[in-house]
Amino acid sequence: MGYDYATYRSQLSNKKALIPTITIVLNFSEKRWNKPTNLHGLLKLPRGLKHLVQDYEVKVYDIAFLEDDVIEKFTSDFKVVARYLKNRRLKKLHLVVEDQQEIHHVEAVLDLFRVFTQDERYEELLTEKIKSGNEKGEVVNMCYVVDAFEQRGIERGRLGLLKKWVEKGKVTLEEAAEEMEVTVAEIEEMFANKI
Repeated sequence: MGYDYATYRSQLSNKKALIPTITIVLNFSEKRWNKPTNLHGLLKLPRGLKHLVQDYEVKVYDIAFLEDDVIEKFTSDFKVVARYLKNRRLKKLHLVVEDQQEIHHVEAVLDLFRVFTQDERYEELLTEKIKSGNEKGEVVNMCYVVDAFEQRGIERGRLGLLKKWVEKGKVTLEEAAEEMEVTVAEIEEMFANKI
């Protein structure tokens, strides 16, 4: 309501016809919006007062519940986001992997995934493989993102195994560093921070 008011207020000084302001809420959760979408729904109004109190309504769109034909009409990265959220809700993760649409704004999409899934791995991926792949001009799509997750898991598994072997004296720190193709100082830091 405050945003709408501020928008109309700023237009009044132009002395031109007002341009409509439309406020919508995008619900990115895996649950349908079940709260009121208008002011009257939030107020306990006596029957005789309801017609005197201005109502204010916002449009809410449950992104994870959009129909496929609606999702396919999007032409931006939002199509990837909407398909991801819907397939995640439906537990159809194979469809997430199969999504070949290129992500043009990789940082923004992965940050959105991080925020709405509360999974910090998206940020970690962004600073690792995804960012370097995007900078190299590689096509980044959901398949690429999932591959990066898998590769990261494999690397963490290798690192964890090497750390155990070093601790048990089965391999030297130098051999572990060589296996991971890093310096001894870097492997020590990896052991300290990653596992």
